Amino acid sequence: MRRGAEPRIVNVDASVADNILTASLSAVTGALVSYFVAKYQMRAKFRGNVDTALIRKREQLYLSLWKLTAVIPRWPRAHDCTYEDIGQLGLAMRDWYFQGGGLYLSEQARAAYGVLRDRMDAFPPRIGVVNDADYDHVFDAASKLRTELTKDLFSRERAQALGASYK
Repeated sequence: MRRGAEPRIVNVDASVADNILTASLSAVTGALVSYFVAKYQMRAKFRGNVDTALIRKREQLYLSLWKLTAVIPRWPRAHDCTYEDIGQLGLAMRDWYFQGGGLYLSEQARAAYGVLRDRMDAFPPRIGVVNDADYDHVFDAASKLRTELTKDLFSRERAQALGASYK
């Protein structure tokens, strides 16, 4: 443009302007949708990988905790379970927890673990076979803990209900 010259006004057909605006908005919308879909897919894939790794680690750790609770089974009832056995279970569970197992408990499993520990710790020092009421009190808490462990591992779910396969 020359100095001092008036700017020229270009008349643009309204339909051309509408087409340009529509195309621009479509391009921006498409780019934003593509970006958010890609980001969502990346997060979902990452989350799936983390979930799979967490489940695999929990499998290892939870199996050893599961075995510890065999001291107080439902079937057959351990009629020879002693208060000393319960005390030893408490010590073994403490070791399991602080050797890394507690780090992997879900919030629900951690709560169930705490209830079991509280019930075992509530017994005054005794010698002899656990009476039925005390056995049931501890057994119920151990059973709830085992149930929470299975929920964390999806081990009681049918494969179809999971919607995913863990390799």
